[in-house]
Amino acid sequence: MEFVLTPYAFIGAGLAINHFYKDQIILEEYWVTQKDNRGTMLPLFVNIKGYLPVSRKVAFYLSGDMGAALDLSNSFDERTKLYVAAGPGITFGRQNGGTLGDFSIRFQHIGDGLDAILFRIGVNF
Repeated sequence: MEFVLTPYAFIGAGLAINHFYKDQIILEEYWVTQKDNRGTMLPLFVNIKGYLPVSRKVAFYLSGDMGAALDLSNSFDERTKLYVAAGPGITFGRQNGGTLGDFSIRFQHIGDGLDAILFRIGVNF
């Protein structure tokens, strides 16, 4: 679901699936702790995006997500965690309809200790 504010701004809702497959290792002052953080999260979020067109077929953007992440696997301390993600991206292709390509980098934070850097590649029809 999306709502175009202007040709250069957009607001919408999103849904994702994140699977964490490695244990988290915490380095403290004199010891190392291993925490089992393997599991699956379902982020539900609101997305705000601002575009900067550089040509008829290419636009840079800055995107931000905020919402909640639900624990689908019962693997984490809390069933629901705060979800925040932000980062730059680029779209290329036909801007006024048709197929668009998309590449972005997001810096993601879910609750305590589930931070990640995401590389997203997409195609919009």
